[in-house]
Amino acid sequence: MDDQTKIAYYLFQRAIDDFYKSDSELAKRGGMEQACVSRIAYYFQRRVNLCAKLKVYNVNVDCEYNKHADDPKRDSTNTLIRPDLILHNRGGDNNNILVAEFKAKNNKKNYDNDRKKLKTYTAPGKFNYKIGIFIVLKDDKEACLKSWEHYINGKQIEDIS
Repeated sequence: MDDQTKIAYYLFQRAIDDFYKSDSELAKRGGMEQACVSRIAYYFQRRVNLCAKLKVYNVNVDCEYNKHADDPKRDSTNTLIRPDLILHNRGGDNNNILVAEFKAKNNKKNYDNDRKKLKTYTAPGKFNYKIGIFIVLKDDKEACLKSWEHYINGKQIEDIS
């Protein structure tokens, strides 16, 4: 990972920490994926805003952002897609850094669909996100962290160091 991606990943991990410190009841209640993701995005954006190194890249945290430049995001089968949370520059693909797909702990459906989307988002060529993360929102932070899967260059990877 390049330095920008490492910083973004670190800040994202800290945003997850913030979420579990302040809003863990949302994850414990289950089935509230969008409520959880909106809070995580809030904490992530706050940390990004405070990080001088990322400020120079003029990046934004967005949820359910469905644009690819001015067109809708579509996968290779022309299906409309929208990531749960992204760190990027709006309006282009020149600085797509991090993409995350979340699942509530009680939602077992479409794991494979989210994994396929993360491969699409991180594959070289179209969207070019530098790292993708699949996360199951568990009752506590440690269980959540154990659920993480990482995607780089269109493939799931075991070690992100």
